[in-house]
Amino acid sequence: MNIVLVDSGIGGLTLLKRLIKAYPHVTYRYYADNAYHPYGDMDARELKEHLELLCNTFFTQGASAVVLACNTASTTALTHLRKHISAPIFGVKPFLSPPYSRTLITCTPLTADSSTVKKYVKNGASVYANARLAKMIEEVAPDFDKLEPYLIKELSPFKVDRVSLGCTHYVYLKDVIERITGAQTTDGYDKLLKEITPFINKNPAKNRLQEGDYPSFIFSGKREEQKYAELFVQI
Repeated sequence: MNIVLVDSGIGGLTLLKRLIKAYPHVTYRYYADNAYHPYGDMDARELKEHLELLCNTFFTQGASAVVLACNTASTTALTHLRKHISAPIFGVKPFLSPPYSRTLITCTPLTADSSTVKKYVKNGASVYANARLAKMIEEVAPDFDKLEPYLIKELSPFKVDRVSLGCTHYVYLKDVIERITGAQTTDGYDKLLKEITPFINKNPAKNRLQEGDYPSFIFSGKREEQKYAELFVQI
């Protein structure tokens, strides 16, 4: 079995590491769609069409499943893709458990405009949407603490107990955000793992990544194998 993860940059590596820890016997390919980074800059229709083309290509090439390792991609296009492609597609979305008061969802503006986030807001959650932060994370990697002064200005006004990291890039800022807000952070990874588990269990595989190995990386733009491999090891 081989699973393709797709994200516009390094964010999805944090989800990839979680999947490998849970299911090391699966063969993973990571598609870094860096020619289109960040997905949050695309309009919803353009993103849906782009991801539909990518997913069809992955399945034609023999992928067993595709994981959208990007909250923006998942909240915008997952429902559309499942309607138009009869193959297993999974996605990560912002997640919060109730109660939703004193909670904050950090995400891109496109994710903030999704029905997923609007549902949480309707029930009392707050939203911090930033169109630039994913780009900034790419630029400073792996020195993510450099963004702390910026995030102090951005997040200090929020008085919350829990923060949802609604962008896979933001998982790199988990410690920084917790220091600034004093809040506990969450992500949608456990929910995704719960969803994909039955599929993986029904499709056993024999391959297994050994310690020190890393999966194959594919790039739509500039090839950055060394950067991705080093980040993958550090996560």
